[in-house]
Amino acid sequence: MENVFKILVIDDERQIERNFPLYEMLIGKKGINSKFSLAFNENEYETIKCETFDVLMVDYNLRNGFFQSADKTVGTDFIRDFREVNMVDKIVFYSTDFKYQNKVTNIEAKLNITDEEFFRLINDYKIDGIVPKNDPYLIADIIEKCVKDIDPIIRFLKETKLKYEKSGDYLYFESDGTEYTISEILKEYQLNSEVGKKFGVELLETMSTVLLNYKY
Repeated sequence: MENVFKILVIDDERQIERNFPLYEMLIGKKGINSKFSLAFNENEYETIKCETFDVLMVDYNLRNGFFQSADKTVGTDFIRDFREVNMVDKIVFYSTDFKYQNKVTNIEAKLNITDEEFFRLINDYKIDGIVPKNDPYLIADIIEKCVKDIDPIIRFLKETKLKYEKSGDYLYFESDGTEYTISEILKEYQLNSEVGKKFGVELLETMSTVLLNYKY
């Protein structure tokens, strides 16, 4: 079965979809199969957010009708809300307002965001990359790095949930007398909660006992 990494783009301008074949081609040249999808407003995001995605690409300027609430206008608002329920999945932040040019010795860089937003993106929201919207090659490079750095446990949980969701959520993990279904474990792991951390540790310990051999 072909391993395809899914990238969800958060952008209120539909024409960004025209770039998806180019992104997929450039990433494909790196030996990675990818599939890009778009959510151009909150309603559309709500309908697909339960699907499995490996990387989020979030546009900075979401002032053209993405949000239902008037007090939210930029990508950092979306990232803040997303990180409240998911601290694990990869996020790439991009914008036409961002500039980056490496001219051998001179580097021209520009981030049209506030200092507070910058610090929160790094320290609180822990994004995985910042790229200019008009540089498909740099976008492909960042997506490649994100894909290669995906947490194998989160990948395992998503694939397992997808595999068994049609037959019911019968898989469960027990922690301190409470049973957690595979869907609940996934949510706990994405939250980086104590239950999620415990599952991760026990999974790795179990795998190590199976895979590691002792020389007598």
